[in-house]
Amino acid sequence: MSAAPRIAVAVEVLLQRLFHLAQDRKLTTVTVEHMLALLVGEPGVCAFLDANLPQENQAALRAELYLMLDRQPTPQAAPRRSWPDGLKTLKPLARFMLPRGIRRLDQWLDDAPRFSDDATHVLMRAILRVPPPGVVQDTDLLLSIIENSSGPASALLARHAVSRYALLCHVTNARYPRPVAAHPELQDEAAKVRLFLLNDDFSPMEFVVDVLQTVFSKSPQEANALMLEIHHSGRAACGIFSPDAAKQKLRQLEQLAAGQQHPLRAVLEAVDQDDALMA
Repeated sequence: MSAAPRIAVAVEVLLQRLFHLAQDRKLTTVTVEHMLALLVGEPGVCAFLDANLPQENQAALRAELYLMLDRQPTPQAAPRRSWPDGLKTLKPLARFMLPRGIRRLDQWLDDAPRFSDDATHVLMRAILRVPPPGVVQDTDLLLSIIENSSGPASALLARHAVSRYALLCHVTNARYPRPVAAHPELQDEAAKVRLFLLNDDFSPMEFVVDVLQTVFSKSPQEANALMLEIHHSGRAACGIFSPDAAKQKLRQLEQLAAGQQHPLRAVLEAVDQDDALMA
């Protein structure tokens, strides 16, 4: 039996900070905007922002977010109750996945503010989308916020050019770093290289099959078999090419993946002479 996804310790701490923030401000509800305000300071999210947004864009995003929070009304504190409505579905999940953290959380959750419906949805979606035995990271929460198009937090991120596709690529590269050895210089025009498609958590299987048929001229049966090999083994070889042909295949792949907003990736590996002769 596969282990369930876990929540990273840093995300557990973030949830605690969210509740303490709401308690300090005497708020009854923890919103997605509260979550985002703390997320933009988390290491994983900061790494993504630093790689994709200029500093002035980051500063503008934070300033607008904090201004949005400052304008929120401050309702009266909620009466004491056990496991607020928005957390009822989280309690069994928390006990199942957070054997350490939930014992600490239980000490003060009886009078904690409730999660808004949107905030509960964001957290649950982040948990459910991470395949076991993975770990839910801060970037998974940010991705769920971007995809939660009904609220102002997603619109705020879009206004400041925080791209879902860029975040998907960032998360994929962090979880599945390309091996250094898989990047030959390709300076010898007589050399051959083998092109591998790589597995990720976000590219749909149907899209991978379509790429294998469109870019690599595989039959439906071959494409399905290769897709399953990628899914189960982490990668699959799609063919041996000259360096120029391999680069052209990579460009086609990148254009298709970017057009569909999927982070599908490939790597090239040098082929020795005997393999090249057999290809």
